[in-house]
Amino acid sequence: MDALRPISRARHLVATLGLAVLLGACSAAPAATPTLVPTTPLPSSVPTAVPSISASVTPTDSPTPAPTASPVAAFPQTLTDDEGTQVTLAAQPARIVSLMPAVTETLFALGVGDEIVGKAQDLTLYPPQASAVPDVEKFDNGAVAVDVEKIVAAKADLVIAGGNYGTPADTVAKLRSLGIPVLVVYAPNVAGVMSDINLIGKAVGKADSATAITTQMQAAFDAVKAAVASAPAPRVYYEIGEGYAPADGSFLAEMITDAGGTPITTGSTTKWDISAEKLLKADPQIVLLADFSKVADAVKRPGWSTLTAVKNHAVAPIDDTMISRPGPRLFLGLQLLAAAIHPELTIPQESPVPAVP
Repeated sequence: MDALRPISRARHLVATLGLAVLLGACSAAPAATPTLVPTTPLPSSVPTAVPSISASVTPTDSPTPAPTASPVAAFPQTLTDDEGTQVTLAAQPARIVSLMPAVTETLFALGVGDEIVGKAQDLTLYPPQASAVPDVEKFDNGAVAVDVEKIVAAKADLVIAGGNYGTPADTVAKLRSLGIPVLVVYAPNVAGVMSDINLIGKAVGKADSATAITTQMQAAFDAVKAAVASAPAPRVYYEIGEGYAPADGSFLAEMITDAGGTPITTGSTTKWDISAEKLLKADPQIVLLADFSKVADAVKRPGWSTLTAVKNHAVAPIDDTMISRPGPRLFLGLQLLAAAIHPELTIPQESPVPAVP
């Protein structure tokens, strides 16, 4: 439940995906998947006409520049986090705790992975080097549990926490009361992701590296949007968990739109559940299963035989982690999503941001 905490709560309610956005969805990559992203394998029972998630993604010839070395930022500095709190950093942080998997990825991409002394548990750990960092946050019995004592013992001089229920508010208050600077980040949209990467870059003295990363990300987003701009925008049901869909105006709804689809949403900006009646009436042309549901089981649900997506064998699983995690790999998620929605198009591909420069 990294990108969107309401999504994670929805998944927890359906008992199968409570950890999938905070900790990433567990999926394995089939042999035919391009190296840019692991994709949930299609069950053997899926009709061959199911849209290919990867077939039309074509790499470009342009190499990916590694993040450039940044001059040390002037410290002390005061930053304003996503909750409007001013956070003063007396010196460049050297012992950082990340309470969001996306933040962990961002710190490694910025080249300060060696400075992370604690992290949030991540079921789809990335980059692999992060395995050496101890977990100080876990998802326990439906709640986020942060080990404040471990953070204090690690002598953290910066904690980067998650907003919108990502990190319990009382935990943030406790850490601040102990004199530990806490920067709270929460990206409600794609622009927010870029802004948070730049904010984190400033906080750790890597502002120039952050700018290089977000510049590459924005260029990749622009290329995908240009590739799908003239194509029809099919109705897309992105299943977060059975009975759960993107909320109106949400991060995921924006991603689907940018990928050339028309998102089927819940009709509310705050609710993530969608009734079977509403879904059937919306009649998706494409269904993307971002949970662990099997295609063969999903198409047998009551009423689903009437859906255009089922009739056209346009139901497929997809790797949710790449699409919902608000970090440096988000543009890879957009490429994956666009290829799933528009298998008939050639979707431009940028190389991943190096996880460890």
